[in-house]
Amino acid sequence: MDNFISVARGLSFSSRPSNKEERVFLEQEYDGHCQICLKQIRKYNGEHYFEAINIIKFSKLPERLANSGKYGWNSLCLCPNCAAEYNYCSKKICSLYDQVMKMEVEPGSEETIDIDIEMPEGKARRIRYSPRHFMALKEAFKIFADEK
Repeated sequence: MDNFISVARGLSFSSRPSNKEERVFLEQEYDGHCQICLKQIRKYNGEHYFEAINIIKFSKLPERLANSGKYGWNSLCLCPNCAAEYNYCSKKICSLYDQVMKMEVEPGSEETIDIDIEMPEGKARRIRYSPRHFMALKEAFKIFADEK
């Protein structure tokens, strides 16, 4: 959990390019809409443009999660502006773990789950998760906790 906490404080992020499976997962869940500002960008060919940003560097993950990128739990679907802010601005996401672990999702629910962050630090923002994406994140966090 120490690795997670240091990452959650915004001290590290991933600049690793997303893999195809992560992008497919995010496209299915969000239809190209940014999880923070909800903006959707269409390219000239009609496809959605978004950046798949990792919350935690894959090099910091426990062995059991090292190849779990295809499940999308560690990725965010962000527009270019929110992706740049997430990667390069100050942010406060230290309560992310606690928020995720305290929330429950009703079976069959299609309502988004909102996680509060500050980005840049001091400015309240929300990351909106689909129930399926949120549950994948919560399961990964349980593995993180077990590794401690």
